[in-house]
Amino acid sequence: MSEGVSTRPLLLEIGVEELPAGMQPRLAAELESALQAALREHDLLGEGPARTYSTPRRLAVFCPAVAERQPDREVEHRGPPVSAAFDDSGNPTKAATGFAGRFGVGPEDLERRATDGGEYLFFTEQQTGRGAMEVLGEILPQVIEGLPVPKRMRWGDQEWGFARPIHWLLALFGEDVVPFEVGGISSDRFTRGHRYHAPDPVHLDAADDGEYRGLLHEAFVEADPTERRRQIEAEIRNQAERAGGRIPQGDLIEGLLEEVSGLVEWPVPFTGGFDEKFLELPKEVLVTSMEKHQKFFPVEDGDGGLLPTFVGVANIDSKDPEALRAGHDRVLRARLEDARFFWAEDRKRPLAERVDALKHVVFQAKLGTLFDKAERLAVLAPAVTEAFDPSVASLAERAGWLAKADLLTDMVDEFDNLQGIMGGYYATADGEDPQVAAALAEQYRPGHAKDRLPETATGTALAIADRLDTMVGCFGIGLEPTGTKDPFALRRAAIGVQRMAIEKGIHLDLPDLLGRAFGAFGDRLERSREETVNAVIDFLNDRLEPMYTEAVGQPVYRDVVAGAEQVTAEQGAGAVAGPDKNQVAAILSLRPTDPFDAHLRLKGLLALLAHPNAEALIAANKRIGNILRKAEEEVPEGYDAEALTEAEERALAEAFEGVRPRFQAAVEAGDYTTALLALAELREPADRFFDAVLVMAEDDAVRRNRLALLGTIHAAFLRVADLSKLPG
Repeated sequence: MSEGVSTRPLLLEIGVEELPAGMQPRLAAELESALQAALREHDLLGEGPARTYSTPRRLAVFCPAVAERQPDREVEHRGPPVSAAFDDSGNPTKAATGFAGRFGVGPEDLERRATDGGEYLFFTEQQTGRGAMEVLGEILPQVIEGLPVPKRMRWGDQEWGFARPIHWLLALFGEDVVPFEVGGISSDRFTRGHRYHAPDPVHLDAADDGEYRGLLHEAFVEADPTERRRQIEAEIRNQAERAGGRIPQGDLIEGLLEEVSGLVEWPVPFTGGFDEKFLELPKEVLVTSMEKHQKFFPVEDGDGGLLPTFVGVANIDSKDPEALRAGHDRVLRARLEDARFFWAEDRKRPLAERVDALKHVVFQAKLGTLFDKAERLAVLAPAVTEAFDPSVASLAERAGWLAKADLLTDMVDEFDNLQGIMGGYYATADGEDPQVAAALAEQYRPGHAKDRLPETATGTALAIADRLDTMVGCFGIGLEPTGTKDPFALRRAAIGVQRMAIEKGIHLDLPDLLGRAFGAFGDRLERSREETVNAVIDFLNDRLEPMYTEAVGQPVYRDVVAGAEQVTAEQGAGAVAGPDKNQVAAILSLRPTDPFDAHLRLKGLLALLAHPNAEALIAANKRIGNILRKAEEEVPEGYDAEALTEAEERALAEAFEGVRPRFQAAVEAGDYTTALLALAELREPADRFFDAVLVMAEDDAVRRNRLALLGTIHAAFLRVADLSKLPG
């Protein structure tokens, strides 16, 4: 937008029935983005950041400066080629007159202009800018109707739908209402306050951000979600302290804060409690009852143990706070009584006695029942232990057999997010080995990218086995993820396997383990063993790139950068950049079958790239690759050192043989940093070789021997990484 143009603020609010908490941030961001894009497209967007607001009953965006009218502008239109616009006598054809007629001018008013594609007719149209009110009346309904809503609700006789029925539309451009209609609702200058405390319309004189927030605040609405969350967090922590405890830290509490902030417009925290007898229940049961079902914040003591207290957040300033508190206490007590009953009843029957009943629970129609899965895990979990701790093989077998038994307990039926966790508690009550109980509790870790890993060897083996079994089964019947569809969470499973292998330093032989997993399915799978195993390995490798290029600061990322930082410090160089797609591709192009080994290779590659010789060495390696690729003859596998005639080629061979033992020993030990840094010593002799030696000599024997020397060096690099994938 040009300087000096008159502007006015714009305020748009969509008033709706209660929006789900998780939907509000995304829709508010989409509304801001779509509105600014539309204003920018129509040359109306002025300076200053937009501000968004959201509550369960509204989505709003405020733009501080919108031009009062579009600028006048010149628009060039290209017409037909001159060869088609005029006949042999130079008279305009229908192509020329038709093009000119579109703009109300004659062919003589058109301009001939040479382009790369030949000479064409052009017309420069002078477009007069339109008033903002007219343009806004068109684009605001388009912005609202274009918001990405996954599942639309319809109301009345409207064919168009939104996330929830719309009840009002506020659209002010300065002091004026922008007239339009969406979903049968006409825009106006009023918003609405709290549903119970201030249900009447609240009129605004103008699009004023401060007035908007102030009037809503008087009407018991805090429109700013960030401020609403801040108020909630401060007050719940204050109330927890007054109750003699504290609100726990962690992702669950952060998620609950975000959710509760989206459930209320006028947050009123309160403190409640429950009978101490319920503290006999597992902590996770109490926390789930409070957080998941009632949206209450648990309160813990200084040692992390739960207190019989909680903090809730009401959406109403009750005239009788004690009655409100008592009502919430009763609801929670009823849930805890149910949980206490489940806890007592479930322990009357050991997990081992429940396994047989898994025959009646289908895992997947083609893959069999959960009993079938338990049998497979009892075989695959001990096989995984061979990679890092064979001493727990028998424990892993037992854990695999019992892994899914808790799915048949009443507690997990009621609190499905406690699967595995309750298995651990019940296994302990049954007298199972502590490692088996821990494995059952840890088997679903990590549940997300930042989740904790299993702590025990048995739990790690079971967690890896469970994921590999599911991936092999799904890929074996063609159920691999497509687009956004991933019903068996295979992407998350793959990342979990990669994280456990890399962060715990476990060398997994994927072809062997996946082959064993395939065999355990018998004749259930539709694809061949080779096809299935290869597909799963490729799928796992595809998950590696984002782990390094997007998960900045996570353990896998930090570790792979650490080696390069050490080399940089030793060389006195600058800061180390994290791995990029090309560097990861240099490893993945070798199609690794051991995630931790691939990690060590990438770590070594970054260390090499931090070395001063890296750039020249990569260029030399690419040059070698190009020479070998263009050679129209078979390159011998080994070279004859005695047949090397030039001093520079002998020097290169001697330098390579000098580092070769160190390189090979490092590769065999998985120390790819040392291996590649050894090859970095070849930079100077390689430079001298290419300056002085003609590789493609006319003498066949000389040429083939030089190609063999270069092929040997090139093969050494390829034992670690494919440097041709790097730029330069």
